[in-house]
Amino acid sequence: MFAALSLTAGISVALERSQQELHAAMKRCFAVVNSSVSEGMSAAILEAMDLGVPVLARNIPGNASIVQHEFNGLLYSSPQSFISRF
Repeated sequence: MFAALSLTAGISVALERSQQELHAAMKRCFAVVNSSVSEGMSAAILEAMDLGVPVLARNIPGNASIVQHEFNGLLYSSPQSFISRF
């Protein structure tokens, strides 16, 4: 899956990095997408919000507890709703 994504223009998959490297990469992004189907409270979402980077996250309890749709981020329910919405 990562190989296919790495060939897609405009998409970068962030594998393990130091916090400093991760924050530098996030600051260069248009948005951070969290596609987890079983996230608790996502540190990546919280860090992106703290850095002022827009957040798009799957609408699951852990993400919805910190992302208020159209207030401090956008939530989506499925890959199809992500594509049709964004």
